[in-house]
Amino acid sequence: MPIPSPNLDDRNFADLVEEARQLIAQKSPNWTDLSPGDPGIVLVELFAHLTDVMLYRLNRVPDKAYHEFLRMIGVRLHPPSAATTMLRFKRTTTGGAIAIPQGTRVTVSRVGAGGTAPVFVTTSPVSIAADGKEVDVLGIDCDVIDGESAGVGTGRPGLWLSLARPPVIAATEDGLDLVVGVEATAADLGATGLSTARHPTEFVRDELTAQGVVTAEELRSHRDRARVEIAGIVTHRQQPETAKGVVFLNLEDETGLVNVICTPDVWQRFRRVARTSPALRVRGRVEREQGVINLLAEHITSLMLQPATLLRSRDFH
Repeated sequence: MPIPSPNLDDRNFADLVEEARQLIAQKSPNWTDLSPGDPGIVLVELFAHLTDVMLYRLNRVPDKAYHEFLRMIGVRLHPPSAATTMLRFKRTTTGGAIAIPQGTRVTVSRVGAGGTAPVFVTTSPVSIAADGKEVDVLGIDCDVIDGESAGVGTGRPGLWLSLARPPVIAATEDGLDLVVGVEATAADLGATGLSTARHPTEFVRDELTAQGVVTAEELRSHRDRARVEIAGIVTHRQQPETAKGVVFLNLEDETGLVNVICTPDVWQRFRRVARTSPALRVRGRVEREQGVINLLAEHITSLMLQPATLLRSRDFH
């Protein structure tokens, strides 16, 4: 069961009002009437309510946007990982060398109340020499699965597969690491152009790089106001009523997301291609503000990708 994502902001209406009261006491000590009937407190509670509603919506952003916000502030998410320990095997009798193969399962004789005994699996083959007494080897608390069929694909995007024995742990950089195999005929690949292991922009990355198009990761190293070109799949189009005609796009490539800002004149000039193309190339200037990196669009063209690899964007107006 996955751990639920924490709220981006845990404050509620009461917390916001209390913070405002504390600021009033610090900044305006002569303001002594803090009763609900005071006009100033009425305004405080009004703005606290509006902020509370805004935080409610903020805390329900899509997981991908939530992860992107974490990345912006330097937080890197780590995949699930298994418990590891150093196992020590000791000789109990005399004799020749004792071989301990890779994948040997080891557990403990006693466990805590209500718990289950962990089972550690050796990650490499070792042996106790004929004249040796003990040997150490790394063990991982996991199940070793020699092979499992996850299902049959259709060649279409959006395929969901489930494992009989989840979860899959992070790479351990040894012979027990997960290897995913995808079987497909040449005719299937030629017809769909689909790979379950690669992002659609990876198939045209060499061509894009040769034309000077940078990735989302590379964009972060460019200076403010630098002119660059990026390309990716359109994940969101949004035109808030309060934005005075400004349209916001989110493009995704194999390295991350890029926020694109389209001013009203740019949107009108490239409206047709920007609204209908599932993938875009955008040339513009880098805009850095308070640690957030955007691309201020100047020119927009369609990015040609295999149709089978594309999903529809989520548009908001």
